[in-house]
Amino acid sequence: MLTGFQLKVSRGVLKIPVNKLATSINISRPTIIKLEKTSDIKLIKCYTSTLDKLELFFKSHDLFYPDYNSVAINTSTPIANTSLSVFQIRGARAALQLSLSDLSEASNINRNSLYVWEQGGILDIVNSDLNKILSLKNYFLSQGVLFPHNYSLATNKRL
Repeated sequence: MLTGFQLKVSRGVLKIPVNKLATSINISRPTIIKLEKTSDIKLIKCYTSTLDKLELFFKSHDLFYPDYNSVAINTSTPIANTSLSVFQIRGARAALQLSLSDLSEASNINRNSLYVWEQGGILDIVNSDLNKILSLKNYFLSQGVLFPHNYSLATNKRL
């Protein structure tokens, strides 16, 4: 089972366009768009075969779901509590459905900095001014996006 939050975050961290995902798993683009409109805390409603295809695709990219409110990636690489990974930044932005410009305006961080940070590999740690990283992290936290462990994120909303 996947929630709206998990679907949006999973596609966002992989930076996979709707068209490419649809083609990769042989489901329609409108179906994915409709499923992504599911409220963060609600389970997506679709055919079992569609859900199986989505879950298998994301699992093949090392994503997993510790519970209905979170998304994580399989890795043993530790990160400092004050840091953020590319995975977490992409995922949090996708969860909030923000463009880079919107995130820049809301977090008061330069759009170009955000763009550069998101271009790294999914497991990369963002190396930047600690104050900028903490500012971004605090913004995400204020919007209900949490970072419970290394390479994971969650919503504070519950099913």
